Amino acid sequence: LGNEQYNPFFVEQVAAMELRAKQLGAPPLRYIFPSTYNALPTDADLERMASLGLPFERILMDIHVGAGGALAVAKNLFSRTKYPIGAANLETNAGAHDLRRALLEAADVLAFFNAPAE
Repeated sequence: LGNEQYNPFFVEQVAAMELRAKQLGAPPLRYIFPSTYNALPTDADLERMASLGLPFERILMDIHVGAGGALAVAKNLFSRTKYPIGAANLETNAGAHDLRRALLEAADVLAFFNAPAE
C-alpha cells in the first residue's frame, strides 16, 4: 500500500481490504506499512488501527533505513507504542555500492542477531 513514503490512507485501506477478504472467504492477508525511518506510523494511526480491530500481528512496519541503524529505529518504534507491532528493514537505499555499505549492512545484521529478546 505504497512505498518509501508515509501513506495517510493506510488504516482505511487495510480496513477495507480486511472487510472484502472476509466477504470473499479469503485467507488472512498480511500488510506492510510503507514507511521509512523518518515516516513511521503516527500514534494516531496506531490508535485508529486498534479502534478498528485491525490485526496488528499481520501488519509489519517497513523501517527502510539507508545502510545501518535499522535496529535502533525499530527499538524506538517499539518503545513508543503499547501495540504488538512488527518491523523489518525491507530495503536499503544507501546511495552507494561499496565496501562501506557492505560493512554498515553487516553491522545491522549482527546487531539484530545479538539483540536481546525484549
